[in-house]
Parts: sequence; C-alpha cells; structure tokens
Amino acid sequence: APAPAPLPPRSPTSEVPSHYTTLGLRPGASDADIKAAYRRLALEYHPDRHRGSAAARDRAAARMAKLNAAKSVLGDERLRRQYDYELRYGAFDVRREPRGRGGAVD
Repeated sequence: APAPAPLPPRSPTSEVPSHYTTLGLRPGASDADIKAAYRRLALEYHPDRHRGSAAARDRAAARMAKLNAAKSVLGDERLRRQYDYELRYGAFDVRREPRGRGGAVD
C-alpha cells in the first residue's frame, strides 16, 4: 500500500492543550524536568489530598488523570518522540503504534 501523504505543519498560532502544558513545561524539557513537574503536581492534585467536597475530589481526579496521561507519553522515549512529531504535524493518538519499522497502525 502506498504511504499516506504527509500532513502539513500545524499553524504555530493554534492553541492545542498539550501534555507539556498539562505539566507546565515547554517542549524539549528534560526527563528530569518532566519527572519533577509530575511529582510536584501529583502531590498537589492527588484526590486523596482533597477530602472536602465531592466536587473538589472529582476535579482533582480529573486533573490527576490528565497528569497521568502526560507522564505516560512524555516519560516513554518512543511515545514522546512520536508525540513531538505528531504534535507538530498532526494529531497524536496514544492507542496507535508508531509508523515505520513494521509497526502496525491500529
């Protein structure tokens, strides 16, 4: 099957929330910066630290889910490389295997 046409670069002005934004980092952050940001935010937003109202726990749990997703992608070298590429050129889908080297799509 022929290779799909490359996607055009995204507009630099498009504001798409990213895993980097979730962790309060810029693209290109070091592994140590990613780990430190995750740990700091996980302590702040862990649902167990929000024992007040159910709404506060729900907000903290939702934020924690986003933090976990960001850490799982940015903490894995292969996924991060794919994410950085697709963040610039097209939509990232963590459920897909990366293209090339015999990787399946879906």
